[in-house]
Amino acid sequence: MGYHIINITEKGFFHHFFEDEAELLSSEIIITENSIIYQGDPTNIPIKLKESKFKNYSQSWFIAGLRAQELFKNQGKENGLILEQISQDQKSFEQYIISKTPFEAIKRGDFLVRNYGNIEIEVKCKTFYKKNNQDVFYFNCNEFEKHFNMQKIINSPVIIAIYKRENNILKEDNPYFISINEIYRNIGLLKKEENKEINTGESYLIPLSLTVQSFDYIKNFDKYDKKSYSVEKIREAHPNAYAKWAKEDDDKLELLYCEKTTVKELCDIFGRNRGAILSRIKKLELREKYDI
Repeated sequence: MGYHIINITEKGFFHHFFEDEAELLSSEIIITENSIIYQGDPTNIPIKLKESKFKNYSQSWFIAGLRAQELFKNQGKENGLILEQISQDQKSFEQYIISKTPFEAIKRGDFLVRNYGNIEIEVKCKTFYKKNNQDVFYFNCNEFEKHFNMQKIINSPVIIAIYKRENNILKEDNPYFISINEIYRNIGLLKKEENKEINTGESYLIPLSLTVQSFDYIKNFDKYDKKSYSVEKIREAHPNAYAKWAKEDDDKLELLYCEKTTVKELCDIFGRNRGAILSRIKKLELREKYDI
């Protein structure tokens, strides 16, 4: 146990460690009333926030997200939810990664709702924007894919809870809920956009009209979910639902699209729903290539 001295001057941030008081007193380091001193081991060195694992604590969006999680815990308790926070460390992901071959990127939510079928909840705090006379929020496409892949593994629904943020201030109203299923069903109709000002990456613009602002969405999820979240159940109607698209599938889709095959026929051929077909057509930019 020694002494750490920190001096912050116009020239920068300076840290010194002394083994004992004698070494401290005999040093030539200038100590002022504004110096910072604390006792600790040599390894207990100060770290600038931007150089540490806590660097996001300086970001207003990150703090708003943490506050949203705390608000959700309190509101969830008030609404009779038994919540369990999901660990986000790498070890907790290993069993899911091992169980999936070939590898697909996954993401866990923030909470499990233990008394409502282990529904997984991802809490977000987002700014809403006005687009084509609709209130929308950005939801990153890669993040959607990760939740989508995770849902296939755990065979339980994943719901996104979105709190509104205005000028980096969390609005303490009930969150807006939307399931990964609902996004998937509408994916062919959703616009994709990247907002470089807020660094969203390629994102879906999710209209609030698709959401439900009530905790009843969790309690009566089957009522709100137009189709069962069970992959097996969905595949009774669409055998290839949730299956990854192979290059051969893409080539076949492009050929059939050129031949003016209808979306309904494509659904039957590929064993997928309308949203999945439209989404793939959009991803492959077939309309831009052939509908000019």
